[in-house]
Amino acid sequence: FPSRDWFRRAAISAPTTVASGLVDGTRGFGENALLTSTIGLHAVGILSHARLYHGLLTALANAVGHNLWAKSLEEARNPHSNFETTRSAWTPVQIAMTCAGIIFGFVGKEIVDIISNGKFAAAAAYIPALFVIALIQTTEQPANAIVCASDRAASATWTRTVMALGSFIALFPTIVLFGIKGVVAICIIEAVAYRLYLRILAGRERKVPFQDHVAVFGCFAIIAETAYVHWVVPPLTIQLALMAVGIAMLIVVGRRSIAEMISGAHQIVLGRPI
Repeated sequence: FPSRDWFRRAAISAPTTVASGLVDGTRGFGENALLTSTIGLHAVGILSHARLYHGLLTALANAVGHNLWAKSLEEARNPHSNFETTRSAWTPVQIAMTCAGIIFGFVGKEIVDIISNGKFAAAAAYIPALFVIALIQTTEQPANAIVCASDRAASATWTRTVMALGSFIALFPTIVLFGIKGVVAICIIEAVAYRLYLRILAGRERKVPFQDHVAVFGCFAIIAETAYVHWVVPPLTIQLALMAVGIAMLIVVGRRSIAEMISGAHQIVLGRPI
C-alpha cells in the first residue's frame, strides 16, 4: 500500500500536475481555434497532418524515455556518473530523428504527396521544423534526470507550465502575422528555452555533461537544408545528392554511437564482441 509520505508528496504535487495538464490540454484546442478563425479550416488540416509525422518521432522518444528513466535517475543520484547509459540510449534516437529530418527536408513533398494522395502536400513544408522540435525535446536528458532526482521537478513543471501559457498568449498575434509558421516558431522557441532552463537548474546541483552533439548538428542541418530547398528550389537530382552528403556528415558526427550499435548487434547475433 502507498505510504503516508507518498500521499503527502502526491498532495503537494497535485496542483502542479493539474495546472500542467490543463494548459497542455487546452493548448492544442486553442491553436486549432485560432488557425480556423484567422486562416481557415484547411490550415488546421495541414498542421494536423504535419504533426502526424512529428507524433511518430515523439512515440519513439517516449518509448526510449520510459524504459530508460529509472537508469537515468540512478545515474543522476551518482555524483561520479557521466551518464554513459543515458548517452548510449539517446544518441541513436537523435541520429534516427536527424536522418528522418534530412530526408524530409529534401524529398518530404514527394513522400507526403504519396501518403496523403496529394491532399496535404503543403504539410511537407512544416514537417522538418517539427522534426527539429522533436530533436530539441530529446536534449538535456542528464539535466532532466538531475532535476527530478534532486526534488526540483515541481519547479521545472511550474516553469514549463508558465512557458506554455506565455506561448499560448503569444499565439494570436503570431498566427495573424505568420500563420502556421508562427505556431511552429513559437514551439521551437519554447522548446529551446525550457531545455536551457533545465540545464541551468541542474547546474545548481552538479556539473551536467553535454551529450547532444548529434542533436545540435541535426537541428542546424535540417534548418539549413530546408532554407536552401525553399529559396533555391534545386532539381531533384541535386536534392538527392545533398541528402546523401547530409547523411554522410551525420554518420561522421554520430560515429561513436553507430560503432556502439554495430558492436551491440554483433554481440547479439554472434554472442561475442567484435
